[in-house]
Amino acid sequence: MGGRDIPEGAETASPANFAAGLTSTFLVNENFGEDGDAALSSALSGFVNFGGIKGLNLDYGGIVTIDDGNGGSRFDADRTVLFLDRPERALRFQAGTLYTPLSDIVGDSDYLGIGVTKSYQQLQPTRVVRPLGQRAFLLGRPSEVTVLVDGQVVSRFDAKAGEVNLSDIPLANISNRVTIIAEDQFGRRETENFNIASDALLLAPGLSEYSFGIGQQRDRNASGFSYTDETIATGSFQFGVAPSLTLGAFGHYSEDLSIFGSQSVFGVFNGLAQFELAYSDSASLGGGMSASARYRWNGSVSSRRSQSFAFSLNFRDETFTTAGSQFGASTKIDASAFYERQLSDNLRVNIAGSYTEDYVSGGAAESISVGSSYQLGNYFLGAGARLGSTPGRDDEVGAYFTLTRRLGKRSSVNARYDTQNNRSSLRYRRPSRNEVSSFGFQSELSSRDQDLTLSSAVEYTANRYRSRVSLIQGSEDAQLDGNTSLAARIQTGIAFADGKFGIGRDPGRGFVMVDRHKSLSDARVEIKSRGRQGLKAQSGAFGPAIAAVSSPYVPMTTHVDVANAPIGYNVGEGSYYSVPGARSGIKITVGNDAFRSVVATFVAEGEPLRLAVGTLTNVDIDVSQMTFTNSSGRALLSNLSPGEYRLVFSGMDYSFNFTIDKDSEAFSNLGKIDLTTGNSQ
Repeated sequence: MGGRDIPEGAETASPANFAAGLTSTFLVNENFGEDGDAALSSALSGFVNFGGIKGLNLDYGGIVTIDDGNGGSRFDADRTVLFLDRPERALRFQAGTLYTPLSDIVGDSDYLGIGVTKSYQQLQPTRVVRPLGQRAFLLGRPSEVTVLVDGQVVSRFDAKAGEVNLSDIPLANISNRVTIIAEDQFGRRETENFNIASDALLLAPGLSEYSFGIGQQRDRNASGFSYTDETIATGSFQFGVAPSLTLGAFGHYSEDLSIFGSQSVFGVFNGLAQFELAYSDSASLGGGMSASARYRWNGSVSSRRSQSFAFSLNFRDETFTTAGSQFGASTKIDASAFYERQLSDNLRVNIAGSYTEDYVSGGAAESISVGSSYQLGNYFLGAGARLGSTPGRDDEVGAYFTLTRRLGKRSSVNARYDTQNNRSSLRYRRPSRNEVSSFGFQSELSSRDQDLTLSSAVEYTANRYRSRVSLIQGSEDAQLDGNTSLAARIQTGIAFADGKFGIGRDPGRGFVMVDRHKSLSDARVEIKSRGRQGLKAQSGAFGPAIAAVSSPYVPMTTHVDVANAPIGYNVGEGSYYSVPGARSGIKITVGNDAFRSVVATFVAEGEPLRLAVGTLTNVDIDVSQMTFTNSSGRALLSNLSPGEYRLVFSGMDYSFNFTIDKDSEAFSNLGKIDLTTGNSQ
């Protein structure tokens, strides 16, 4: 799988043979301006793993609406997938509610069935095999979407579940470096980065990736996971032909629709180019073609005057049908281009343009935008302008300005103004850390025309749960007397690994469980953040410490400290190296019976036994270890469990016997031992 070397001094901790995790987020929504009761719901996300990293996994989830505010209740299931990984070959065998990505111009196949996928990105993430980008994202449920351009917030809006295209977000077109942060009402947050030249990839020569599946096609016109009686077969394949050339093909077949196409990616002019060609044959519309050409070039990132360029052009016949659809294409041509140059260490400028022609209106939409960003100490300034025209709408003419001021390591103040929609906002944010007893707070005042909105939220991260309370006050005619809504949520979960239960904040996608040995019954085990400065989780009355695993198949080190351990207790380095699987519970037990240490100074014939080598043997179990004396004859005998011990020094007739009882202290000083007489002093 590739990966990293085991850190010096770290012990190895493997995933448990049987593990399960379940995270539940409880949400209460109350809109004081509407009739009805408060809405109560819970989002579930969990897994079961049999057999460790190469074992069988079950991934499941859903949303339970306990009360929708009008007395209604229901359950909406997420995808349920049973899968088996072979990470050394980057293979995944799966069954359940699946989808197979085909290409950007074709979409993906969504079905209930079985499939096999070979993906280095999913199962060998530490192996660098390709650059990857895309310009659209899919929301599984309604979410708040934050758009960042060059690290600065330029837009924030609520989006419904489904596909969101960056071309529909005006200010997202002014840069080739766009970051999307989507957070749903249950607090699940995902971050994606996008480039114009999407889906461009290169595989190393001889490497291949593929995804194939067969099953019943999902009915995308119905809510939830409903399936038609139509059977589909789908697949894609890519192969690295040369260091600068990757070729691929994809296909989708059902009784009413068949699609096949090809893909080529190659390096040219120090950049990356991608060409796609696809043909669809629909029972209702007949045949149709689609083609795509994209190019991405990045100058040296080490240069103080770095620059980048990206271009994308797509064409679709009106009768071209994407996977899972019953309708032809609405967009005939869409093209976009972007150029950016860094003028100094602190100043960056860019220009972008787009052109879209559709079959519905028969007209064309055009836009051009310019943008810049400047950093001055803790201040970040951004500005841009956009000019666009769309058939049947007023021309879009506007500019935006954004100013961010960092306040320490965590806090910031951001001010934005967009002339196009006359929207402005002022926001203070101090996010909570993923650490015990961490508080977070944010507050935003926004204005659009004559409407004001004041929103505030407080977050708290505890050892076993995470909570958030938010309040939104709407307005009418610049008066804060509109609707008021309150949302409160609390997230917690249950973890199980090889016979041991625990409670943590978010174990539903994998976790590390750190328990204490019975000899540490009065101590507290702590999972530390990197650098051992922050506290991620700790043991207590509700069981072992539980911390979430966020990156499957990426090597990780768990840092552990023990508070209130017996004086002299040897817990080792406190670092545990592991490679989690797609869904893993990693169980670590700190401490053992061999925690005692004895120190003694050995003398013989009236002189210290200097620099002597000895063999210490537990006579009861016949296990030996080496030991040494220093220049003063002093020796430390460690890792001792209860039993009878015999110490014999090499090349000498001297030996020493002693006993470790169950009640012996963690550290004992035997003083001076005269090997000539066998007496201690």
